[in-house]
Amino acid sequence: MAFRGCIARPTSDLVGIDITAGTTVIGMGTEIVDPDSIHDTVTNNSRFTIPAGLNGLYGIFTAQYMMTANSGSPTNMIMRIQKNGTTQDFVNEVETLSGVDSDGTQPTFVSTAPVQLVTSDFWEMILQNQSSVPVTLDHSINIIAAQTSFSLVVIG
Repeated sequence: MAFRGCIARPTSDLVGIDITAGTTVIGMGTEIVDPDSIHDTVTNNSRFTIPAGLNGLYGIFTAQYMMTANSGSPTNMIMRIQKNGTTQDFVNEVETLSGVDSDGTQPTFVSTAPVQLVTSDFWEMILQNQSSVPVTLDHSINIIAAQTSFSLVVIG
């Protein structure tokens, strides 16, 4: 059976994203695989949109970020996925970077149970600042593009 869905990642490392306003949508400029034209690398490249004729059951939605500690204090950040611009309850909190691996990275994952989707539904990956102190990512973390992916898979 051939793969149905989409896997994409940022084109380059993300450094210095200003999330002081609270939420940042993450663009995915490089497609790893997209046989169903769910993603566009130019227009709304943060979105995975269900095309006409592909209504059905989708899962597992996964988001994976590898982050490295940078200068400054650790911060409370949450990585989420959102459907049609509305944050969903699928959350992975990165409260501090104190538990990083020996190479300075920390994997972060978000996934859902299978979800029924219809034409024009779209999903995005977002970062939210959960700290009471405004933060800029270049003082806390970097997001490594080569170790980051966002996946949407057709399962029925």
